[in-house]
Amino acid sequence: MPNIKSAKKRVLVTQTKTLQNKMFRTQLKTDMKKYQAAVAAGADGLMIEVHNNPAKAKCDGAQSLTPDQFDELMGFITKEVEFFGKKMN
Repeated sequence: MPNIKSAKKRVLVTQTKTLQNKMFRTQLKTDMKKYQAAVAAGADGLMIEVHNNPAKAKCDGAQSLTPDQFDELMGFITKEVEFFGKKMN
C-alpha cells in the first residue's frame, strides 16, 4: 500500500475507473442479449442511445453507450440480422 498522498490517490482513481469499466462492459453484454432477443423475435428496428461520455450525460446517461461500445454492438447485431435472414439499411 502506498504511503505518499499522490500515490494513494492514484490507487483510488485506478480502482474507481476499473469498477466503472467493469460496469460498462457488464451493461454492454446485457444490452447485446436484449438486442439479440429483439432481432430473433422479429423486431424491425432498435433504438440505441449513444453519448461520448455517458457518465456526464444530462439525461439517460445510465442507458447510453459510448461510440466504441456502439460499434462493437453493431458488429454483433449485424451478424445476428444476417443469421435471421434480414437486411440492415
